[in-house]
Amino acid sequence: MTELSSYVVKRLMAYTIDMFLASFFSTIVYFLSIPLLVVIPRHIIVQFLNGRNLIFDYIVLVTLYYFIQELIWSRTIGKVIMGLIIVDMNYQKPNIIRIIIRNSMRLIDQFLIIGSVMIFFTKRNQRLGDMISGTCVVEMRGKK
Repeated sequence: MTELSSYVVKRLMAYTIDMFLASFFSTIVYFLSIPLLVVIPRHIIVQFLNGRNLIFDYIVLVTLYYFIQELIWSRTIGKVIMGLIIVDMNYQKPNIIRIIIRNSMRLIDQFLIIGSVMIFFTKRNQRLGDMISGTCVVEMRGKK
């Protein structure tokens, strides 16, 4: 396996792990909110439970999953497991603005698949969100 394909497999595996965990996290949040259904008026519950709001809530929770971890540790659980870390172009921990921009672009990267396909064609194997935010994902050298 070439170095590029090994790196792409690691990023894909990290993404898969993170999406599983983010979905699990979202499900837990929904189950924990069930007791609130007893005290919230019925018309608010009906409005909350329509499909548009559930999808929006899921997107917000998944984004928070990534944002909080990347802000604190410069990596997510999936990236830790796969030995990856997010850095800025000087190989330093990205600041909050870079993390906000990177995560804001995540939806575009995922739904317009071209954002993620760019990993294969950019010098630093960046997705669109990485390029715009001035970040890249690199393999950890030494300790994980």
